[in-house]
Amino acid sequence: MMLLGGDADGDLGADVDADALGEDSTDAFTLVSIQAVAALMMVFGWGGVAARLGFDFSFSSSVAIGALVGIGFVWLLAIMMKAIFDLQADGNIDIQQTIGLEGVVYTAIPAMGGGRGQVRLVIDERLRVYSAVSQDEAIASQASIRVVGVRGDNSVVVVPVD
Repeated sequence: MMLLGGDADGDLGADVDADALGEDSTDAFTLVSIQAVAALMMVFGWGGVAARLGFDFSFSSSVAIGALVGIGFVWLLAIMMKAIFDLQADGNIDIQQTIGLEGVVYTAIPAMGGGRGQVRLVIDERLRVYSAVSQDEAIASQASIRVVGVRGDNSVVVVPVD
């Protein structure tokens, strides 16, 4: 076999890398996309078939009706997708919103910044827990507090509420 080239060996390799055009999930559906074109063609076809076979329209009338039904469906689809995308919200809260809020101490807070405790605050109808330092005296667990400031390390400065 070696005399006939039976000892030949070969190797071939390829690598393909591509980036998607849209890196955000909101880019998944736009008015002119593969989904929209597929929906237009599908409804155009079924609208034309229904007009031709169900209502006995002529060929040209069926094509026109199919096109109108397809365009109307894509318009409706765009409105629905916009409504769905408008439901998005990020859950981020600016810590500056805590200033002036009242809450409850979750973990006792040492006096005059001598250590950290935790406080529970309700912001935008959501219960949040923040690290806290006391401005003056030590504050026991379950005591009512008011936020008077924010520190650079994303902790809040609190005072007891009388």
